Amino acid sequence: MSGHAEEIDRLRTALRDAGVDSVRLTVTHAFHSRLLDPILEEFEAGLSSCEFSPPAIPMLSNLSGTLLQVAPDARYWRNHLRQTVRFTACLEQLQALNVSSTDAYEL
Repeated sequence: MSGHAEEIDRLRTALRDAGVDSVRLTVTHAFHSRLLDPILEEFEAGLSSCEFSPPAIPMLSNLSGTLLQVAPDARYWRNHLRQTVRFTACLEQLQALNVSSTDAYEL
């Protein structure tokens, strides 16, 4: 979860009271949360003048958990800032592709 510090503290207290350990990450921004909404338009506009290429090596999308087949565009990166990271789906995709840490670059 990401959000205002007070919200995170309340959640961590509730988790601790329920016997669940948690770790607060030290980050510069609350990525993938509504706290980034005010900058999304400007972020996408800034990237819209960039030329994107398809990945030179296989790349999993944290938005879908699947391999990117086309070049991500400004809208993709805007969505990446705001949407949930599908970490488990990415791990499942790697497992389905029989990828290990030693051959991750050889998809």
